[in-house]
Amino acid sequence: MDRFEGLVALVTGATSGTGAAVCERLAAEGAAVCCADVAGAEATAARLERAWSLAMDVTDAAQVAAGVGAVIERAGRLDVLVNCAGLDGQVAPVAELEPGNLDAVVAVNLRGPFLTMRAALPAMAAAGRGAVVNVASVFATAGTPGFGHYGAAKAGLLALTRSAAVEYGPAGVRVNALSPSVIDTPTFRRTSQHLPSEAIQAALERHPLRRIAAPAEVAAVVAFLASEDASYVSGVDLPVDGGYTAG
Repeated sequence: MDRFEGLVALVTGATSGTGAAVCERLAAEGAAVCCADVAGAEATAARLERAWSLAMDVTDAAQVAAGVGAVIERAGRLDVLVNCAGLDGQVAPVAELEPGNLDAVVAVNLRGPFLTMRAALPAMAAAGRGAVVNVASVFATAGTPGFGHYGAAKAGLLALTRSAAVEYGPAGVRVNALSPSVIDTPTFRRTSQHLPSEAIQAALERHPLRRIAAPAEVAAVVAFLASEDASYVSGVDLPVDGGYTAG
């Protein structure tokens, strides 16, 4: 398939995990891909055709504005924005969370997508086309012990997604979210090291499919939402959770 032939995509959080998988999927389907991360994503970009790395801190408004501008200047257009950059933060009950940790989690998971959309949406609207895909989480709607701050940030991202879809739909821009449950990424492996084994087992058992997702499985859904196969889909939150929220 070449659903993205001739199109340009910007993917944040591109160093590893879901972000890297999204870059790989979009590039495999013909897109030119800017692989963005706080220190760049050279290794990801080097594996792909028509890809390049961009060092961009999504929490920094000036860096984001400059980064999005650089993509458009280099490629002449921006058709797809995928917000994959994320931070789990400290895993603890609400009363034990450090305020600074909350600030950090909100900065990456909510402020970051806000800043990238703020920079990209006007260009997409001017072109009369574009697709934004925000990677949220089932934790935004399903209360999960230890992840109150993360869930709150992702819930905010869902609200932001819906508002942007309503605001920019008339200009031909679609804005959607998808909500994975647990994905087998380096971030999850680091976080799970500090969790009791029974907590991890309980999370697995909550999935009717009895396994966690591979990054490529999530990337396939991102590609669907970003493609013309989803041309009449906007403002949705699509669960990609192995049935986690069905029970």
